[in-house]
Amino acid sequence: MRLLAGALTHPIIWNGRMTTKLGIPTYILWALVVTLCATAISAEAATPERDDFWHDLRHRGYHYYIPDTIKQDAPLLIVMHGYGGNSTSLFFAPSDLTQLADEQGFVIMWPSASGLLASWNGGPCCPPATTFHVNDNGFIRQAIKRLGNRVSIDETRIYAMGHSNGGSMAHRLGLQSSDIIAAIAPISFPVMDRLSNRFIIDYPIWEMPSSWGAGRKVPVLAMHAEDDDLILYWGACVLDSGICLDSAPAGRDTWGRINECQKNLEFVWHSQQRREAYIESYTDCKQDVSVNLLTIRTGKHSPFSPKDNGGVDVAQEAWSFLSRFQKPGHKSDRMWEGQALNRGQYLESADGSVLLELQADSNLVLKDTKNQLVLWASGTQGSGANRLTIQGSGELVLIKPGYIKKLFFGLVTVKTKPSVVWSSRTPGSGEERVQIDGRGTLQLLRNDEVVWHKP
Repeated sequence: MRLLAGALTHPIIWNGRMTTKLGIPTYILWALVVTLCATAISAEAATPERDDFWHDLRHRGYHYYIPDTIKQDAPLLIVMHGYGGNSTSLFFAPSDLTQLADEQGFVIMWPSASGLLASWNGGPCCPPATTFHVNDNGFIRQAIKRLGNRVSIDETRIYAMGHSNGGSMAHRLGLQSSDIIAAIAPISFPVMDRLSNRFIIDYPIWEMPSSWGAGRKVPVLAMHAEDDDLILYWGACVLDSGICLDSAPAGRDTWGRINECQKNLEFVWHSQQRREAYIESYTDCKQDVSVNLLTIRTGKHSPFSPKDNGGVDVAQEAWSFLSRFQKPGHKSDRMWEGQALNRGQYLESADGSVLLELQADSNLVLKDTKNQLVLWASGTQGSGANRLTIQGSGELVLIKPGYIKKLFFGLVTVKTKPSVVWSSRTPGSGEERVQIDGRGTLQLLRNDEVVWHKP
């Protein structure tokens, strides 16, 4: 019995051999979904702690982890499990997040969905939370306030990440709570602006409220495996009910519309050496945000293992993207390998006196903000470069993106390759980062040793 949709979808969405109709979900089928989709990883770690409270007459709660190294104003990563899971499900998947939090210095919250079936009300998905209109958005907001009483949270750096049904909830937070959420990274669930029954003249079962997405624009990194056998990458319509789910590319385009992005879709391989994942991006969007879809060719519905998904560390990808953004903007004095500085974004020294910005004209400029002086520039204006990153070769590079072009009325797709327009020419291996100090120096460090600097 092959599922067309699972942990993230309405539990009645099956293939034509199933007879369950919309609005008549059975507990037997729900139990099957839970069995298939709940993560098998047990939470044996005692390090994360638990906070329980009542919200809207429901007993709710979350686990949280605060690294010993945390000081004031720490970033917060909210991680939401899939249908049938619980707040302990993702302690060690997609990877050991606590270890990443120790290294990068952020707090983690794992909230629990409601009810015995542990579903999130992400809008179009999933019952029974959607059936009973559970206010999960309000629950998350209250949980953030409660955690803020335990540790000093930087309210401009709160991020949402979720898998499956938790991915749909990450979308909802980005749409409905952009006043507190800086950026989102949903996994294995596309955003949808409507859920339709196309057997009844495209009758909408659910439509996105007009107030969603009307506030601040939110950066998005969606991740989805092409061979996902539960939430199909290319979408699916259910034969007996007519219900249709959007594809991952359609979800990308929906966010592009919400964020008012220009239609130029940029393409880059996740790794030039292993072309098993690629990123499609809208980068020319309102408020300098971007919309990105990381497509993993193999990984199934839970693409968490780099050994099985072409070398993609989902947790690291999510944090590398999310941590670049701050509401409203970007503020950090360093960037690690795997992260990127996009056009219109900047790094800033801890005292705010020096700023490294990739300008709209593609020139990378190091500025003295107090004296309004240009300390150094890459001289790449007009090159079309839109991303500064550290390659696996150890070089700091400016990359001009490739583009997807449709020819012959959309029948032929041509992809042009990304190209490097500037490089630090510092090949090597090791743990690398870019950093700005208060003296006005831009440094590339490898294993804490400076291998390149400007000026």
